[in-house]
Amino acid sequence: MSFSLRINYFAKMCFLASILTKIVILVILFNLYVSVSQGITGTYYVAPNGTAAWTECTAIERPCSQATAKDSAKDGDLVYYLPGTYTETILFLAHGVTALSYEKHGAVINNSKLNYGLYSNTDRVTFDGLTVYVPNGNNCGIKINPDAEDCKIINNRIIGVNDNVYTYGIRAENGGAGLVVSGNEITAVSQGIGFSSVSGFSGLCRDNYIHSFSSYGTGGSSDGIKFSGGGDFTEFVVEHNEITGWHQDAIDLFGGNNVMVRYNYIHHCSGLNAGNGIKAGGASGGSNTIYGNRLVESGDRETGYGIASNSGDNLVIAYNIVIGFNYGIAIFSGDDNPRIVNNYIQSPNRGIVIGDVKNLLLVNNIMNGKNYDLKFNNTNEAITKKNIHVNFPSTYDSLNERYSVDDDIFQTDPKVSLLKDGRIEIMPDSPVIDVGIPLEDKLSSGFSTDSVFPDHMVIYNQNNSGKGWEIGAFVYHIKLQPQPPSNLKVNY
Repeated sequence: MSFSLRINYFAKMCFLASILTKIVILVILFNLYVSVSQGITGTYYVAPNGTAAWTECTAIERPCSQATAKDSAKDGDLVYYLPGTYTETILFLAHGVTALSYEKHGAVINNSKLNYGLYSNTDRVTFDGLTVYVPNGNNCGIKINPDAEDCKIINNRIIGVNDNVYTYGIRAENGGAGLVVSGNEITAVSQGIGFSSVSGFSGLCRDNYIHSFSSYGTGGSSDGIKFSGGGDFTEFVVEHNEITGWHQDAIDLFGGNNVMVRYNYIHHCSGLNAGNGIKAGGASGGSNTIYGNRLVESGDRETGYGIASNSGDNLVIAYNIVIGFNYGIAIFSGDDNPRIVNNYIQSPNRGIVIGDVKNLLLVNNIMNGKNYDLKFNNTNEAITKKNIHVNFPSTYDSLNERYSVDDDIFQTDPKVSLLKDGRIEIMPDSPVIDVGIPLEDKLSSGFSTDSVFPDHMVIYNQNNSGKGWEIGAFVYHIKLQPQPPSNLKVNY
């Protein structure tokens, strides 16, 4: 090879080496950017029998123990839990740690002596993809303690054992703004998810599947999602959850204010006699919004309410489908300004029952109760407009004289068919096509200065299928945005 050719070859090799060096640097910088953008400062591995020091467990072949991770993890660390059974509570002393099962649900926390499987009293902690067995007694699968903010409980599986007594799947207490509880499966406990606070906090509870409650709750002490403490839970949303096999209340808002409950699917209670779908109100619970939910029962309970409230002011019940409960919707004494709008109720007994309340707005509902559609008990200042009565009571004349229901529609066929999962299909010639109206401030005109509908209610105009808005709940698929119905017919 001539001297000039050698020079050219050497120059080309230097050029290629320079390019490779730049590529390596770019890869390193990219990985660093990803880690920083995701808030990850270090990645570590834990195993049930791990023995490595913290500085060594950055490799999957050298995992450390949970005790080491608890004391050593720092803000931004990602801690992988390798498959196997862990017999101690997973918790961290630092803020901002993410605990992630290396294989989804492969890391299992199971010890009959543990009060909690996963626990946090620090901010920005994430528990993702772990499995927790909850032992008998007053125990909890995952516990978020007071003032732990911006924590995430996602994609975990929580399983009760030994037919649990007073056990909880997930419980958050006294503060903790920004809590996210999403994508979890909870089964065989006496209470699925509990939020308790005297001051309240913001949060999101969505896409959870809560089912097959322990038989201990058949006597009545069993709830799917429960709020307690009387706190103000402004900006707390409960949505897209499926709850089945509960015994007392699928969703209990009796101790929470300003909660939005929307797009949930609640079906087939397992209680002996009772079983309520959504319970609102209470001396410490008001201004809640119950919107766009599907509630389905078998129709053979002696008692049980689809949606019920007692002593809770400014309640909105709108666009829900309630089928098969002994009482479809019941508002008892002490409620001021309840608004019941655009719901579909089918009950083997009573459609809507209204007690001693003030300033009721009852508009555009389909009421189909076997014994009666609508019953008032000492109700004051009720406005009723354009409700459809499928089976109206024999006391219609007195009802009309007192409450001016001339605008209501009395007939036997709303031309609505029921689907198996609690959806309704409205026929093109149904009067429901044109009876609904938007939830706007005009509904409260001349009614009450406090009766305005929440700004964050998502509603679609359905003019392609009629002149107005429809009645009942849309079907919202998990993790998908709601879509308007087709221009051929309205599918719920």
